[in-house]
Amino acid sequence: MLNWLGSTTGNLGGSWSGKRSAPTARELIEQQLEDRRLRDIRNVNRAVTSVLGVSGAVLLLAGWGTHAIGPVLLWAIASIAAGGAVGFLFGIPRAGGAVNPGGKTHSVAPSADTDAATGSSTVPSAAAAGGAPNSGGAELRPNTNLEEVSDWLTKIIVGLGLVHLQDLQGIVAATAANAAASLSANPTATQTSIATALIVGFAIEGFFLGYIYTRMFLQVAFARSDSDLRGASRDALEKLVESAPAQNLDASGAASLPSHEQRALAEQVEQLAISAPRAAIEKMDALAREYERTRSSMASGTERTQRMTDIVGQMTVVALGAESQLERLTASANPGDRLAAVVILKLRFNMKYVEWLAQRLVDDVPFIGFQAASALLAASRVLGRAEQDTLRTAVANAQQVLVDKKWNNDPPRDRLISQILGTAKVNDPAAQETNAGSAST
Repeated sequence: MLNWLGSTTGNLGGSWSGKRSAPTARELIEQQLEDRRLRDIRNVNRAVTSVLGVSGAVLLLAGWGTHAIGPVLLWAIASIAAGGAVGFLFGIPRAGGAVNPGGKTHSVAPSADTDAATGSSTVPSAAAAGGAPNSGGAELRPNTNLEEVSDWLTKIIVGLGLVHLQDLQGIVAATAANAAASLSANPTATQTSIATALIVGFAIEGFFLGYIYTRMFLQVAFARSDSDLRGASRDALEKLVESAPAQNLDASGAASLPSHEQRALAEQVEQLAISAPRAAIEKMDALAREYERTRSSMASGTERTQRMTDIVGQMTVVALGAESQLERLTASANPGDRLAAVVILKLRFNMKYVEWLAQRLVDDVPFIGFQAASALLAASRVLGRAEQDTLRTAVANAQQVLVDKKWNNDPPRDRLISQILGTAKVNDPAAQETNAGSAST
């Protein structure tokens, strides 16, 4: 069966390559790896066939000599099965864990439709938001229960084996006595020796067979399954990004805050990141590079700003899935990475980065400064009094630097800075009402 599988795979590969006259370098490497794997399988199958042939001959001789072919075969099968089960447990491959974002975070920042006074909102379901169904969430995550059980059992087996190493001879002798009893009512020393060799030999043989074939087949099958799962997650991620609503430039210069629909899509991407954490991270990195190319290749004007705003909208959908990379993005020298970090903090604010966000008002171009001011404004509406004071102090220091260097010449950004510094305290209902009215204009 294994040889048939190998030949079938080779035939499929041959017919596929016949349709494409010039395979890519990656395809050639994959084909070489597959050929090497099939060669290893054939070599192992030859060795296993030889061992099983000799073992079968020994079984027939032992059974014929003791007039108990049936019991000999049953005990040999039982020993191989027991050894194979242990080899299977030892050979199960381990899968890598999902990346979980850490750090102290606040709840998702209010959207553009959030009440400015309370900062509260209701997130619609994915279906209501018009997004794609959550086909790539937790239900698609690889189940690692078998791996955990394997890990526990192997440690238990090794631990008990070391503790009871002195008792091992007695356990084997008792088992061999039971096997010898199936050969004869009053087994001789020779029959007991045969039973002992049968038990030990076929158990070891079963262990190696179980271990080798588990490593050679299950490891590849698990890796391929996880790869297919990641591919499905990437496809689902692309659909979610494509379904992101278009963002139109606001002539009034209102803050750029995530909408309800964007936040619902971002939460779906966060679920996708459980099964394929690299998908969202790679997509965010690609969007960061796209922003840099757009800014460098297009002339300054409304068209370029609109395109960069569209990229921010796509980043918003991917943000929560790439949240684990926040520290790397904030430390990056690339403006696209810093913009990605700003977008992430816009959705899920983290007080650890308040000074960093305020510094973006000074150190980065006005577009990134505007996005950072939007994130700070959104955070100022949901933070407690002490955290609000810290945020305002950081923003006030940044504003002073802009004034001193005469860089306060970007009306949208500077208007948001003024709103942040004049934002009402959360415990002042009258001031909140005033701020809500000004934010809607």
